[in-house]
Amino acid sequence: MTAFSKVNAKCTEALHPWTTSCSFATLEIFYHVFRTSFKIYGTLYLVTTLLRRKGWEYVKKELLYEVLRSTTFLSLNGGLFAAFLCLTRKLVGAFTVFTGGLFPALLSSYLGIIVERPERRGLLALYMFNNALEAIFNALVSRNILMTLSYGEVYMFCTATGLLMYLYRTNKLNNGLLNRIIKFLLGEEKLNANSTSSQNEFSVIGHTDIYKRLFSPIKAFSIGYLIEAVPGIFKSLFQPMKIPQILVHKNNFKLGLFLGSFVSIFQFVECLSAILRKRKDSFNSLVAGAVSGLSMLFYRSSTISLYLFTKVAEILFKNAQYQGVLPFIPYADIIIYTLSTAITFHMCVFESHNVRPSYMNFLKHITSNRIVPASINFPKLFLDGS
Repeated sequence: MTAFSKVNAKCTEALHPWTTSCSFATLEIFYHVFRTSFKIYGTLYLVTTLLRRKGWEYVKKELLYEVLRSTTFLSLNGGLFAAFLCLTRKLVGAFTVFTGGLFPALLSSYLGIIVERPERRGLLALYMFNNALEAIFNALVSRNILMTLSYGEVYMFCTATGLLMYLYRTNKLNNGLLNRIIKFLLGEEKLNANSTSSQNEFSVIGHTDIYKRLFSPIKAFSIGYLIEAVPGIFKSLFQPMKIPQILVHKNNFKLGLFLGSFVSIFQFVECLSAILRKRKDSFNSLVAGAVSGLSMLFYRSSTISLYLFTKVAEILFKNAQYQGVLPFIPYADIIIYTLSTAITFHMCVFESHNVRPSYMNFLKHITSNRIVPASINFPKLFLDGS
């Protein structure tokens, strides 16, 4: 299969075998995506409204509008992708590698993201950038162009957490959510990162907050354990005999060990570094953050590692922009989302085995499995036609 390969197949053979009408197939996919995404975004926005304690005025005037706007964004992205696949096939007279995935996805992704709320575009761009990066990496590995590195996700996580904790201590972590999460897990008020050591400072480390430093790892472990165990308990409410097995299942301890060890290692290494160097500064946090990344050994996840690494890179990039080191790029979030989603959709059609399984399952869910025929038929058609 080359970039100029052509396949003279009908849309009904490759894309929508359940109907002969391209228009009906597009509307059907749009309907399925709209219905499912409305439930997803409705729940998401409602929970966010409760957690942030937004007033009744917001609920009356803005909640439904924002839910519908996000729902329309996702529906357009999915429905227009199907429409442009059929349209380009009719215009070109055949399917090509470019018009069979990438080009229709570029158009649909752009038209979808400009409908979404501007404040959500950055988050969506980062999420899809991660998906695209992972899909490209998997494709290169499958072609023996790149090799996987044992514990690569752990090394990546260590790098990300080292930089993350350095930014946190120097008050340069320009992300409210990450700031709140770190502050909650560590159970501390922010310390002055640039202060030099003194007897008073070491007394703060050793005595004033000793309770918080002992309690924080336990709290972090408990949160991780509950996140894993509670869903299983709810599923077994009508089978109470299974609950004791769920409570002691080893998989339920992994996330707790990951979070608890991260907090305890960070606090220990940061304190030890300050004592050995006789100085309390952000370098201690950098070292402690990197070492605490080894906690990923309890809960190995390339998704978490890649997300945090790219998030930290984004923060560093924005800091450089604010300092005048790098220029601001207009509509960067739209550009990144459009390109990343186009690459990911293209891979979903031609090489779905290289796409993150959770994302592929998400697409199957919101389209009611309407994406399955394309992901199965396209590789076969182009392989036979090459």
